[in-house]
Amino acid sequence: MKNRLLYIILIPVVATIIVACNNPFAPRLADGLSSDQIISDQKTVAGVFSNFCYAYNFKDTLVYSNLLDRDFTFTYYDFENGDKSSWDKEMDMNKTNKLFQNAYKIELVWNDIWSEVEYTQGDTLLMNVNRRFTLTVYYSPTVYDYAFGNAFFKLRRFQPETPWKIFYWDDQSA
Repeated sequence: MKNRLLYIILIPVVATIIVACNNPFAPRLADGLSSDQIISDQKTVAGVFSNFCYAYNFKDTLVYSNLLDRDFTFTYYDFENGDKSSWDKEMDMNKTNKLFQNAYKIELVWNDIWSEVEYTQGDTLLMNVNRRFTLTVYYSPTVYDYAFGNAFFKLRRFQPETPWKIFYWDDQSA
């Protein structure tokens, strides 16, 4: 009888605790926000950059991967070798995943759209976008790297109703 009474009391308590717990495998959203309010529609260029911020700020490799075209190329100036270097989507995903895993916190901010170096040009299937950004990567609450610069992107989609994908990213930061 004691065991039966214990189960009758224990099962609802355990069920309540399980339902009330947060998912430890998902990042916590700010109070009052749902993922529907953060993940944007990539059918707009603004949606691509909103999702880019989300992916970095929440260290979400799935959202980040969905931003990149299968033929993605990242280029940057390699100061050690004194020339341009590049890598493909697979290498970018590998490096981004390592960044996300090793960072305590990441803050990416696309600067104001009215900045003089920002522009957008293109049509309904191809778009060139130059953006200024500020990136802070925290390794602990007090240890961080801060960077700001310019990034040039080429986006494409195959039909006007499909999402934009980044197929070229040139980091123009000094």
